[in-house]
Amino acid sequence: MTVIPSSAPKSPGNTRPHPMAEQDTTSSRPLSASEQFYVAWRHGVGAGDALPLITLDCSPATPISDANVIVAWAVLRLRHPMLASRIKFATSGAEIVCSSARTQARAIALAEACIEFALFDDRDHAVEALRAQFGGRNPQRTTDIRAEMRVVWYKDTTGERGQYIFGMQTAELDAHFADSTGAVLPPKIPQPVENIFLDLSAYDTEERPKVKEAVDKIIRKADVLRCGLAYDGSEIQSGADHRCIRRTFSELDTALILRACKVHGVTVTQFFLASWAVAAIEIGHEETKDGVHKRPGLSLQNGSYHFNNLLVIDLAPFIKVLPGNNDIAPNISLQLASYISTISISHTTFTQFNCSAVVWGAARRAKADHAAFLQSPYFWHLIIHLHIPIRDEFSGMSFSDSQEEPVVVPRPHPLMPSISGMGDISTLLPSSISASPGADPDCARDGLFESDGRTIRIADMMICVRSPPAYGVSHVWTFNGKMTLQLTYDCASFSPARGDKFFGRVADIVAQVAAQS
Repeated sequence: MTVIPSSAPKSPGNTRPHPMAEQDTTSSRPLSASEQFYVAWRHGVGAGDALPLITLDCSPATPISDANVIVAWAVLRLRHPMLASRIKFATSGAEIVCSSARTQARAIALAEACIEFALFDDRDHAVEALRAQFGGRNPQRTTDIRAEMRVVWYKDTTGERGQYIFGMQTAELDAHFADSTGAVLPPKIPQPVENIFLDLSAYDTEERPKVKEAVDKIIRKADVLRCGLAYDGSEIQSGADHRCIRRTFSELDTALILRACKVHGVTVTQFFLASWAVAAIEIGHEETKDGVHKRPGLSLQNGSYHFNNLLVIDLAPFIKVLPGNNDIAPNISLQLASYISTISISHTTFTQFNCSAVVWGAARRAKADHAAFLQSPYFWHLIIHLHIPIRDEFSGMSFSDSQEEPVVVPRPHPLMPSISGMGDISTLLPSSISASPGADPDCARDGLFESDGRTIRIADMMICVRSPPAYGVSHVWTFNGKMTLQLTYDCASFSPARGDKFFGRVADIVAQVAAQS
């Protein structure tokens, strides 16, 4: 692939703008404890970072120009200032900085600087190369959080196929700069999740025993011997490579999976959680029986195998019902919290019932566990309890130039990947988009928009993830009627032979159990 220069229009070079004209409007605030935790979690190599890749098809008769892409990204940065945010480190602490351009020319220039343009001969090969670069350990492809977010736009070399990678729909800028005074409001940075926590310090003391009981029952039950796929790496290496594998189910298999989950009253995420657990037990039994592995990932405790799964919760539905939060402005940022869900499968159940019965039973228990957390009258107590260790460790942490990202080294434990059920992406990213021409004649005349409308077809989408050391990350999503299961794991802790076997077993269980239901 050959990197090509941008074809966007430049600001005239023979005039010098007023010094104030090119200054940006900037907002900033210190990182909260939870935000500092995520910065530290990246291990300096971008662990946990994700990059969505989208392949697009468009009629060669109405190509998408580089100028279209630049303007589209400029519009998105103005609408959603967090896309133009960066992290600033100093000895006094780290802060998030967000800037907004004062002029249209400045907005376009800043957007262009964030886009990597390139050509490809074979799109499939280009996608795989991007997956390897952004999802691997190449330090040159590690997202530098001190700089603004970057995107890529690749197109085929001839232009005759109308193929692209990772595009944005064109839009116009004038509305943002329509104020005749030229005033641009400072960008609004979303508040940290800690700011929305309820003040429970004055909570009725008579309720405190019930709160403790809820914590013990819902959260501390996760303090059990973890089961999963035993790690077989020699040591934890934060710079080690990882492997990303995925399977896309056919439309028929996808329909069977969705139907089976509906019949059994569980979500797709809960079904996959149970399938991961059953696959781990099956492989663990095989390895223990054959003496393949000296450190089996199965440990019986009270006659059961216990699997911990890290789940993420969108707090928006809970925030809206709080006083003063009835009207939350839409934004691309999310207020998230995480907790550990535990699935327990008794040894007796596993040996006496068929695979389908074991999976659906475990899925229903996962559903009950999730409901107990979300519907608990002490929901915010539980959230705050989970947040306390992060607050105590990261509050007031100082950063210096020599240590911009503290390293958090996890303890090795059997692999039970965290899972993110993303639902049907088609509801957010339709399979085709009708792009209308620019509304402003001046924009069309200047080449910012094509004179004719076009239809853009989204051929496929995927997610590249950098796996944290000794961890695995699983994603499940549906797009264009087909469900995809993806696993990314650390090769220094889990050999590809065993990691791939684990993944393959899960995918087989999902397809077989769904077909039998």
